[in-house]
Amino acid sequence: PDWESRKADIRSRIQWGLGDEPPGVVNPGPGSLAKGGRGEDGFGTFLTRPRPSAGMGMMAITPYNGFGDYLFGYLYYPRDEKGNLKNDRLPIVVYLHEYDYSKGFSSNQQEEIASLVQSIVDSGFAVFSFDMLGCGNRIEEGTRFYHRYPHWSKMGKMVTDVRGAVDALVNLDFIDSTKIFVAGYTLGATVGLYAAAMDDRIAGVVSVAGFTPMRMNTPDRGTEGIKAYS
Repeated sequence: PDWESRKADIRSRIQWGLGDEPPGVVNPGPGSLAKGGRGEDGFGTFLTRPRPSAGMGMMAITPYNGFGDYLFGYLYYPRDEKGNLKNDRLPIVVYLHEYDYSKGFSSNQQEEIASLVQSIVDSGFAVFSFDMLGCGNRIEEGTRFYHRYPHWSKMGKMVTDVRGAVDALVNLDFIDSTKIFVAGYTLGATVGLYAAAMDDRIAGVVSVAGFTPMRMNTPDRGTEGIKAYS
C-alpha cells in the first residue's frame, strides 16, 4: 500500500514533466492476423523494413486497422514450415529504435536490425516496431510540433505512441497480453523507461544506454548529465 501511494505521486511528477497531453481516443487495433494492412509501400517509402523469412512472418499494422494516431507499425512472429503461427499466446517485445532521424527503425545497416528481430523471434517472442516521432517516415511530423502543442512535449508524444501500441497489442488474439515488454537503445531506451513507468500493462523493460544518473555525472567527467543539461 505504501508503494502504491508513492507510485501515484511519482507518476504525477513524470506526467508534469511530459507536459499536457491533448484529449484522444483509444485505437483498438486490428485484433487479428487476418486484418494486417499493406504497409507503407502503397503510400510511398524509401525505407526497407525487415522482411519475412522461413521462420518469421510479418504483419503490417497500418491504417485503417492500425494503432495509435494513424501510425504505421510492423509485427514479426514465429511461424512453422507451413507459414502458420507457432503459438497463439505469444509474448511480445516492442522494440524502440535509437536516435536515427533519417531511417527510424530501419536504422544502421538493414542486416543488423533484421538479425536482431530474427533473433528475438527465434527465441519465441513476437516483435513490434515503428518509427518514433521525427524519425524515418515521421520526420515532418516532428518539425512544427511545439506550434501545435505548446504545452506538451515530444517525449510525451513518444510515450503516448508506445501506449497506443500497447492498446492495439493487448487486443490481438494471438498475443499474451500479460507478457508485453519494451526494449530500446539510447532514445528508444529512454522512451521505454517512461512508457513502462506510466503503464502497468508493460511487464518489463530492457534499457540499453537509456538513462544517465545526473547526480553522478559531474562536469569533471565531461559526459552527458549535469554538464550537458545545465
